[in-house]
Amino acid sequence: ANAGGSEALLRGEDGSDLRVRIFWNEEGELAKGSHLEAQGSFSPPDAEQKWIIQRGMVGSLKLSSITDKGLGDGLWGVIDTFRAVNTARISAYEGEGAALLAGVLLGNREFLRGSDVEQDFLTCGLTHLVAVSG
Repeated sequence: ANAGGSEALLRGEDGSDLRVRIFWNEEGELAKGSHLEAQGSFSPPDAEQKWIIQRGMVGSLKLSSITDKGLGDGLWGVIDTFRAVNTARISAYEGEGAALLAGVLLGNREFLRGSDVEQDFLTCGLTHLVAVSG
């Protein structure tokens, strides 16, 4: 999630899952798979926001507070933790080799953005190979 708005899956008190568009004013990124506790105001989509319904969302949530409860548990929590830990390890190294490793091993193309390697993969039509695990 970022300050500009992101899609999120919310779990209601009754255990049901709801997809919403969230907006918040804090800077920074949350790790994919983060479990959050949030408070805010919910708005169903209006007539001009048909795209929200088409994407399977029930509305928008403007957050007034958000608490990161860390990565989830279970299999996805293990996978997300593996990615987060190893992304931090790989980011300690410089160069295109480290960026390519992060893309291929972890599905993280962040380090390749704007690089010559990314452009080479785009030119050859092979970008799908970089983030196979993503």
